[in-house]
This record gives sequence, C-alpha cells and structure tokens, in this order.
Amino acid sequence: MRRGMTIGWGTVAARVFSAASGAVLVVVLAGCSLGDSAQEASSGIATHSAPADSQPTDPSNNPPHDDPPAFHFESGDLVLGDFTYEDVAGNIFNPCEEISVEEFAAIGFEKEGKVRRVETKDLYGCAIYAIEDDSLSFAVSGGSGNLSNTTEQRHIVDSDASKSMPGVYTYENQGDEGVCGAAVDTKRGQLGVTAGRLRADLPNEYFCEDAVRVLDELYKLNK
Repeated sequence: MRRGMTIGWGTVAARVFSAASGAVLVVVLAGCSLGDSAQEASSGIATHSAPADSQPTDPSNNPPHDDPPAFHFESGDLVLGDFTYEDVAGNIFNPCEEISVEEFAAIGFEKEGKVRRVETKDLYGCAIYAIEDDSLSFAVSGGSGNLSNTTEQRHIVDSDASKSMPGVYTYENQGDEGVCGAAVDTKRGQLGVTAGRLRADLPNEYFCEDAVRVLDELYKLNK
C-alpha cells in the first residue's frame, strides 16, 4: 500500500450519510491509517465571501462558463440541473467508472489498484486518494438523492458553496465531526465528494472547503 496506508473497505468504520429513501450515500474512509504526524492540508481555498465592490477583473481569472453548465468528462457531458427519481432511475452517473484514471490524476488523485467501492441500487461510491497529501480521506459518489432530500435529512452548511459552478451545496450529519460532503444536482443524479479525517481536530468547515475544491476541479476538467 502507498505511504504505509492500511485500508480495508470491507471492515472500514465508514461515516455514511443517507438523505431519504433512494438518496445518495456519501462514504468517507474513516479506516485509513493516516499516521500520527499527518499535516493539515493546505488547499488554498478561496473564501466564499462576496467582494466588497464589483470592480472589473481579468477575464482570464474568470471560472469556466457553460450554457448550460456541465461537467465535461471523456465519457461525455454531465449537465447540471434539477431532477426527479424517475428522471434518473437506471441512468445514474457512476463517477467511479465514468471519470477516467487520467482525469482523476489531472486533479491530483488516484484510484489505487482495485477500487474500494460501494455499489447498490441508486448509489455508486468509491475512495480516491490525494497523490501529494494523505492527511485527509476522500470519496466520490453518484446517486439518486438531491438537494431536497438532503435538506430534509441533513444540516445544510452552505447552499451556494462554489464560485466555479452554480448549485453546489455542502452538508454535514448532525453531531458527526470531522467529515463534510459537497454535492451538486445533475440531469443524471447527484454528484458528490466527501472529505474527512479520523481525528476531528479541525472544524467541519475545513472539510467542506476541501470537498468543494475537489468538485470544482472536476468541473474545470477539459475546459
């Protein structure tokens, strides 16, 4: 195993969020052995506060613009937007198969060996590993849950969490420290990233920012 990490997907003490019947399960690998000296990740996340004024900016610094907004993966476009269960049943986006190894590598992640994953009806989820920093655990998932389901069952941290794309929300399980999920609704279901750490020595907002960062980087691929 890379960097001495020990991962047992079958016996891992996973943190699992479930929104409602048929909703996405977002899995964080809490069983990763991160070492006693794991450093705090320096992700360089920009704050989400709005600028004080609307001065002109360099167009090269603007986030990518799509009409309609979409992820552009080698497997095809994943368009953002509202959906119902009937819309996506049988056609839920599977990020573990439909995002290539090369695309994950382009944003600094890898899938090691046989992917540790969860696959049930209406849910696809798997672990991804940061190439340069193993102080956090990450999972990516696709499922039939949406913002409405998540709002009913979980605490929404930020309903407008990304500057790169519309509709991104972050959420946490009440009382569950050290883990946060970021998700966006698409025409093929909810796409989400979860970030977390065994030792909850940082506020959940920290993990929310890292989850959003990964989702943003996926959105910027191939643009």
